[in-house]
Amino acid sequence: MPCNNDAPDVAATHNEYESRGFVAMTMLIEGGNVHLGGTPPSQEWLEAWVDRHGITHPVLADPDWTINQHFWGENPYPVPRTMLIKPGMEIVWKGNSLPGTNMIEENLP
Repeated sequence: MPCNNDAPDVAATHNEYESRGFVAMTMLIEGGNVHLGGTPPSQEWLEAWVDRHGITHPVLADPDWTINQHFWGENPYPVPRTMLIKPGMEIVWKGNSLPGTNMIEENLP
C-alpha cells in the first residue's frame, strides 16, 4: 500500500523538523472508502498502524473521505497525497509525495 511505503519518510520528516514547529499529520482512509463498500478504520486499527511504523506524529481517520474530497475533489485517487500548510492555514504545496527540504524550510514558523 502506498501509505505504508511513505510512512517512514513522513515520520522522519516530522522528527527532523518538529523542534522548529513542523507537524506532520497522516490521514488514513484504509478500509474506509464507504463509496466502495469499505468499513471505516477503527481506533485499534489506527493504533496498530502507528505502532507498526513507529510514528510519533498525529494519525487521523477520514472514513468517508470528507476531508479528502474537500481538498482534492471527488476523485479520491491517486493516494497518498501530501499538502504543506503553513501557519495561518495557507496551503503552499500539494502533491503525491513529500515536498522538498527547501519548500519545508521556507515555510516553517
